[in-house]
Amino acid sequence: MLPHEEMFYEVTSNTPTRLPAGLLRSPTAPGTWATSRPRCPASGTSTPEPRAMDSMIDMDSGSGIPLLARLVDPGIKPSEPRLERRAVRALVHRQGELLMILSTRRGDYKFPGGGVEPGETDVDALARELAEECGARLTTVGAILGDTLEYRAPRKVGDRVLRMLSRYYQCHIADGFGPQSLDDYEQQLGFLPVWVTPEKALATNLAMVRECDQDCGDLPPWTPREILVLQRLGAG
Repeated sequence: MLPHEEMFYEVTSNTPTRLPAGLLRSPTAPGTWATSRPRCPASGTSTPEPRAMDSMIDMDSGSGIPLLARLVDPGIKPSEPRLERRAVRALVHRQGELLMILSTRRGDYKFPGGGVEPGETDVDALARELAEECGARLTTVGAILGDTLEYRAPRKVGDRVLRMLSRYYQCHIADGFGPQSLDDYEQQLGFLPVWVTPEKALATNLAMVRECDQDCGDLPPWTPREILVLQRLGAG
């Protein structure tokens, strides 16, 4: 389903899992945020520019799990009604490469994953998303790497602000890929599972941000989030 068509419900907390030592970089400075759909940065700027955080907006995942990134669209007011979405993302390693979804139409990379459906556990959702997007079979789920929080502006008048919490898990899959089961929009974007180095994925996504026109609105909404997560994983 398209992001604005998915089910929304209250975010719940899980018991934190200890992170592998040294896996993550130091977090960004407290009290900063970046827009989740930035326009082209100024020459020489490779990441969305941090801005002063509105202290009235809750920027904590509320779970005690490390916050990998927090992104807020401009102009969001803390009093606005919100839809709550919870998602899971899989981080699968293989010999220095990550399993990621390449959009063959746009050229960007994203981590496999998506929204947790009602009645699903996180493990259920990870297994389903890996099967649908990659044709992969989940074998084991490891540590929780951390969360990202996104506040996305309404798409049209009458919509509510979307507050999306994405939880990233270390995962292991069986060898080989079977057939994918993609939604229409995923087929249109040409989603393809690939093994790619974190450095290449980061460089490609940053290039997409740099090369967009000042007024373009075609940047995938997940690209800034994945840039920040890749940076926290030490890709650049």
